[in-house]
Amino acid sequence: MNNGSLIAPTTQRSPNNRRNIRSDDGSDAISQANNGERPQKVYSFVALPGINTKKRPRRRYDEIERHYACNYSGCTKSYGTLNHLNAHVQMQKHGPKRHPSEFKELRKQWRRQKREEEERKAAEAANTTNAKNVMGLNINSLSSI
Repeated sequence: MNNGSLIAPTTQRSPNNRRNIRSDDGSDAISQANNGERPQKVYSFVALPGINTKKRPRRRYDEIERHYACNYSGCTKSYGTLNHLNAHVQMQKHGPKRHPSEFKELRKQWRRQKREEEERKAAEAANTTNAKNVMGLNINSLSSI
């Protein structure tokens, strides 16, 4: 068995007991460090496709519609998703996991309320544009003046 092949390579050390690091331009980084400059590290990363896609922003605390409430006595927690409620229920030992079937009617009601609110906002927006046109303040006609 050849023991010479199992010896790990040693690092070269300078008289100051620092490692000699060669930069890409061939100069010693240790000489740059002695001049008061820090050696520049050069990283070469290959860009992966799809990495630069922008993530959607997280909802802020006050933006979360907390429809899923814990039904344990004395617990006032409520969550925006059933998964988060079930994580809470299991960690705090607040009974069995809740199932989507329990919230079926509630989800129908939430969707109905949301649809009505969107229709109301659309009607208000239409009324405000009609009011501007009636008063003769059509913005499109003002831009041509």
